[in-house]
Amino acid sequence: MENGLRESRIQTVCLLILCAVVVAASLYWLRPVMIPLVLAVFISLCLSMMAEVLTQRFKFPKVLAMGTTLLMASLFFFLVVTLISSSVRQLASQAGAYQDSLNTIVENAIDKLPLERLGLSPEPPDGQNGDEPLKPTISDLSAMMKMPLDTIGSMLLSTTNTLLELIQKSILAVTMLFSSSASMSRMSSESS
Repeated sequence: MENGLRESRIQTVCLLILCAVVVAASLYWLRPVMIPLVLAVFISLCLSMMAEVLTQRFKFPKVLAMGTTLLMASLFFFLVVTLISSSVRQLASQAGAYQDSLNTIVENAIDKLPLERLGLSPEPPDGQNGDEPLKPTISDLSAMMKMPLDTIGSMLLSTTNTLLELIQKSILAVTMLFSSSASMSRMSSESS
């Protein structure tokens, strides 16, 4: 009897581990869909609470409370998008200054860190034959750390596009969830 109980527990633990791995893998593969959906559900819950406060506390009709809530949420999202786009535009216009500052920081770090202890030599070795692997030098490291200006600009652009796409999908999902909750509340009020 005890042996059967022990095997049952081991089987349960193994199934839980397998289930956790499958859920984690599916969430990883579904993250382009799940992130906006979870964000939209969260925002929808917040907006429905706001509409509920408007209907119960301030005695707004449900349709007016929903419209007011959607208008305020749209205004909030518009302000967030405007803030993000102006910040990125300002950052992109000063990308050259940021690049120079980054290069200065990298050069100062290379000068102050004891890179010789890590196997980096300050000068390329003389008389190195072709059979030996090339040893990196500090000047090679410095040259690799200097990012071209267009790389920084493309990183800023892709980050901005990702944020704006996430906000756009969230607005769409919130509108859909909010309209479905409004129709469900209408159906429940008609049935009672």
